[in-house]
Amino acid sequence: MQQKLSYQDFEGYVNFDVKILERIIHDGETELTARLETANAADQRALTLFGFEITALLALVSGLYAVSTGTKPDLPLMCIGGLQIAALTVASWFSLQSVRPALFSFPGSRPDLWNIKDWHVPPTSESSAKLEQALAEECYCLYSAIFENKITMEDNAESIKLSIDILFFSIIFSGILTIILIIYRIIS
Repeated sequence: MQQKLSYQDFEGYVNFDVKILERIIHDGETELTARLETANAADQRALTLFGFEITALLALVSGLYAVSTGTKPDLPLMCIGGLQIAALTVASWFSLQSVRPALFSFPGSRPDLWNIKDWHVPPTSESSAKLEQALAEECYCLYSAIFENKITMEDNAESIKLSIDILFFSIIFSGILTIILIIYRIIS
């Protein structure tokens, strides 16, 4: 994992021309906007997957109930169904974890955060504050927001990948067990 840079890595920005700093800020806000849109789309995909998993889970529970309460309960099929239900429950939990509320930074800045006392290199007074220093501070704030959003998005992506992997392998595993059971019943 990449280490977060410190403000010292941005101190040289005060020497940039204002137009360059404004361009850096514009690009940073554009990236924050793009990350927000990407995160929203990822949440929608995760909720769609969660909906599929829950629907399949309810169908399996209904099927397992039917198989277990029939005139002759089918124990091997009940075991396969029970394993698939367990796997789908875990997979759906990971899908839901990827859309849980998390701290996320948005483009723009809050006016209350512009207090010079909070700057990394505070000027001696408001009248001695320089635009270049303020913009360098904003560049670092944008970098920090992008960095934190990236970590949140990576964590959520790992959860959804786990859900998909569990879903895929449980379907394959249950399918193989079911085919083996069918072949065994045909042969015997």
